[in-house]
Amino acid sequence: MKTMGWKECNFFKTKAAYLGWLRGQFRLIWKNYPPKNEFKRENLIPVPKEWKHQYHRATKRVGQCEQCEVWFPASKLEVDHIKPAGSFTELSHANKFLDGLLCPKSNMRLLCKPCHAIITHMEKKGLDFKEAELDKKAILFCSQTVSKQ
Repeated sequence: MKTMGWKECNFFKTKAAYLGWLRGQFRLIWKNYPPKNEFKRENLIPVPKEWKHQYHRATKRVGQCEQCEVWFPASKLEVDHIKPAGSFTELSHANKFLDGLLCPKSNMRLLCKPCHAIITHMEKKGLDFKEAELDKKAILFCSQTVSKQ
């Protein structure tokens, strides 16, 4: 099957916009990927009675972040790739990117949202975890108005 190139479909102004849209569609596939969702379910436990006071009463299940080792409600945890899925900057990268994205459970880990953001930043910038954490804090600080700083 021959697909239309980004220029031929007349919806995207640039190749980058087209590839960005495709990346987003691939991420939707990851969001609903059955092994990922099963991995998350397997790594959650019911809230122990002695912890109930720490969580909102609607919280039914909790899991532990692999990085910071803190326990979080399921809604505050994300499944991350241990070995990154890779980049998708050319259409020819699509198969390799999908192969990395739709990985086995052995390449998955449970992280809290803040740790996941830091690890993603760390991988993009080639930093260690502590450097990436400080870099993200500096970026956040610099993005504030002078009065808030």
